[in-house]
Amino acid sequence: MTKLEHPQLIQFTPDEEKALDLMENAYFEAFSNLVLKNIDVKTLKEKTDELHRARDPIIKKASLRTIETYHGDTTQIYKDLTAAVEEIINGITDGAFYKDSISNNRHEHMIKAISEAPIKAYKYFFEYLETEAEHLHRELIAYINKRAGIIPTDNINTEFPKFFTAALDKVTAKTFSNELTDEFLGLKMEGKGQRPITTYAKIIYDGLDGITPKLSAFDKSVYNAINSLYEAGQREVTNQMIYRVMKGDSKARITPKRAEEINNSVHRCAGKVIHIKAGQEITIGKYKNIDPEYVGNLLTIEGKIITLNGTRCSCYEITTPPMLYRYAKGKGQIGSCPINILNVPINMTDEVIGIRDYLLEWIMALKNPKNGQINNERTYEKIYERFIMDQVDLKDKKRKIRDQVKKILDHWKDENYITDYEEIKKGRALHKVKVLIH
Repeated sequence: MTKLEHPQLIQFTPDEEKALDLMENAYFEAFSNLVLKNIDVKTLKEKTDELHRARDPIIKKASLRTIETYHGDTTQIYKDLTAAVEEIINGITDGAFYKDSISNNRHEHMIKAISEAPIKAYKYFFEYLETEAEHLHRELIAYINKRAGIIPTDNINTEFPKFFTAALDKVTAKTFSNELTDEFLGLKMEGKGQRPITTYAKIIYDGLDGITPKLSAFDKSVYNAINSLYEAGQREVTNQMIYRVMKGDSKARITPKRAEEINNSVHRCAGKVIHIKAGQEITIGKYKNIDPEYVGNLLTIEGKIITLNGTRCSCYEITTPPMLYRYAKGKGQIGSCPINILNVPINMTDEVIGIRDYLLEWIMALKNPKNGQINNERTYEKIYERFIMDQVDLKDKKRKIRDQVKKILDHWKDENYITDYEEIKKGRALHKVKVLIH
């Protein structure tokens, strides 16, 4: 089993060590009772919250000791804890768990629980580890920011947005499809029968080392979630808040892995510097609410520490309106929908998030007259091109995407966001989908 060696940097008094042992024993007892159906999840949470409140200073000290041991690598902490738990559970279920590791009461509780309900034990133990890893991650961010001299602040607005908003303009589309480079690209902006209008845009990456500069559909979803929070009046946002908007679920719980992915996405967007020359849109296109030129980061953020529901955690302060959102709003090319529309009844993988947002932006554009004439039919081939990255198991991948599209559109039909939809065949094969809106 993985052994966590403690460095000499952080020391505990004998009383503190005893308090930690008692608390750990209480945790395992509460966990075992949950598995054996003696208490419910709500009661377990109340018991563990009570333990945290009673010994909060010791818990923080223990968290920092673990962080110091792993040199701040919370991902490795989670991996080692998971490996340790798997070894314990497997050892108990196959009868090979050695006696010297079960010499105290907390292990006896675990053995009884895992032996009688191994599947349920797996489920609850790993939920527990996710929570602990998230707690360690928050402590790490606070620890790093304290060393960096970032000043804590309070009173964050955490109201869940009622609407999801997204930029629907051509520059935003080209940005997140990685078609913009460090050389200006001319984008045609004129409508049918209008004089030629060209807007020029380029983008460079000047962000953190170690973060891939290439943007993805996931990054666009993060960006739109931040737009939605900003539009709702929130200037300080956490990874949890961003994730909840992305899911359209005010109760969604973020995992440490998702938090890290969102954190990287935020910093990737913050490292992208865009330059838009839109002068012709003003002089010829008659757009009066846009600037002739936009230069700046996609996101302008500062790190802060806040108190949220009694817990210290890190957040991003959005110091200026997101750049692409400013430009699209000036043109009136912003889409909006009730936030619950995002909460589709499918496992929210990166692919599903991308397909959902792709369909949503299409329907938002259909509903927005300022986007001109938008076709209410979309070929499946166009969707495949965007979301199939290789030719392996191509037939299965195409069927899976069509199934996901149908589930998403069924949900929107049930929510009365669209009137109906229809799949159209070409020969014997499904060729495209047609959406009817109110």
